Amino acid sequence: MDQYTEYALSLVAYNVYKETVANENRLSKIIGIKGQITIQQAEDYTIDKYMLLFASEGLKSITFEGKVYTPELYPDIDAKMPLIIFPISYAKKTNSLMMEFDGGILDPIKVEIQYIDTDKSIYDGKKQAELNAKIEPRILCGIDLINLYWNDATPDVVATAINVYGVFGYKTVNFKNEPIKRLAMSFKEVESHFKSITGLAFGEYYLEIIQYNKDNRLIATTAVQIQIRSR
Repeated sequence: MDQYTEYALSLVAYNVYKETVANENRLSKIIGIKGQITIQQAEDYTIDKYMLLFASEGLKSITFEGKVYTPELYPDIDAKMPLIIFPISYAKKTNSLMMEFDGGILDPIKVEIQYIDTDKSIYDGKKQAELNAKIEPRILCGIDLINLYWNDATPDVVATAINVYGVFGYKTVNFKNEPIKRLAMSFKEVESHFKSITGLAFGEYYLEIIQYNKDNRLIATTAVQIQIRSR
């Protein structure tokens, strides 16, 4: 790449958006292309549609996937010059585009596109945590019993497993206090949102709630602790 090409690209600013051109959807704002265009995948990796916005007074057109895009004025966007905006599919990962500049001094420039995949476990973990929270366990207890109530995390729940553990102290794991547990009893409830657990001595208990779909695949899980004390 010669110095004239590098200079022309250095004057091109571009933004990357997920789904639509809106400030809240902007993933990056780059002033000056340095060798390639970089697209960082959004945390929500299920989104496929991205929007590219380019701004440069000398930019005549961009050719992407065989279609030519030219600068236009967008009344809804606060910009001092015409912009080139077009959609891309992240899944397709088309690896380059062609830029043409005014004046005819430079030949059309091929610019590579780099795609950086997100860590899918971050989004998956957040979505799982949202599902787990929907169970919302509630407890009422008596002298030797626990009445446990819960919600279905989704309409696909067909069975809820309940594991009751006795708690016998705590240990430090990754700088957090974790209960030392022993399984006391297990139950499986179908089409129910309540379980009465009886025959319990005074002490601390850890109740694990696990919900499954019709294929016995885990949907959501949560846990709650309770202490039964003498009055």
